[in-house]
Amino acid sequence: MISCRQTRYVTEGEATAAIAHASSVIKLVCGVANNAAYYLMADAHDQVRRHPRYRHEVKRTFKSATDRWRAYERGLVNPVGHRFFHLADMSEKVRKKYGDITDREYYDFWASMGGEAYTETRPMVTSLWNKYRISLVGHGVGNASETAWAMTALAGLELASRVWKFSVEDCAREYALPLKTMEYIFAPFDISEVASLWRRALYMLDPSIDGYELGGTEARNIQLGLRQLEEAWANPKVIYGSAVASAEEYEEIWRTRGERKKAVRELKEIYNEVSNGL
Repeated sequence: MISCRQTRYVTEGEATAAIAHASSVIKLVCGVANNAAYYLMADAHDQVRRHPRYRHEVKRTFKSATDRWRAYERGLVNPVGHRFFHLADMSEKVRKKYGDITDREYYDFWASMGGEAYTETRPMVTSLWNKYRISLVGHGVGNASETAWAMTALAGLELASRVWKFSVEDCAREYALPLKTMEYIFAPFDISEVASLWRRALYMLDPSIDGYELGGTEARNIQLGLRQLEEAWANPKVIYGSAVASAEEYEEIWRTRGERKKAVRELKEIYNEVSNGL
């Protein structure tokens, strides 16, 4: 995972600067993991709708998970507390990079990094889905394909929650900042509540899967799939590669072509550095 640059602060101003740098790291990491998880959840939801038990309370519970995601988005774009996507809060140097766009457009640009990452890692996603499907079939669970998609989406949401936790802990440690303070500041990026609601919906969809025991081989296969996906979504190459792709695709957010080219060049330089370092 991307690491915060180690430093130590003495004054309040230095602490504020450290938090600002940590913010750029955490936003970048969560921009990939959270939004890749969202694209996975949306894909899975399309499949889950085909399950015969997707109705009444089950349907409402799945909807509550997607509603919670929308609330999470609103909390980032129109926050009550800390503002992470408010263009007017940017320094003049940073703000001049962007054109006449809204906070929501800036957020959508940030979120698009997850779409890029999801596209790149989708073969890992479908491989994990198939591992779950084979396991469900082996345990005699009906509608295995749809249920396996719900399980895969839960894995993605929980993975993104861990990525958030690790990135906050890493920055708190590297900057010697209080962990509780960091968790409070960056709580708006935590999607664990979405994951909890999705888990509840999954167990309502098919209660028989709650607690069934995996055999040794299938457990190892599933754990391998989970680890591969988590490593990919937290991989600096994937993170910066997704940032480069979004910067190139979203031409309309930049003030000029020159600003876009400069941003892409800077991201590619970092991408090359981390690629060579891995």
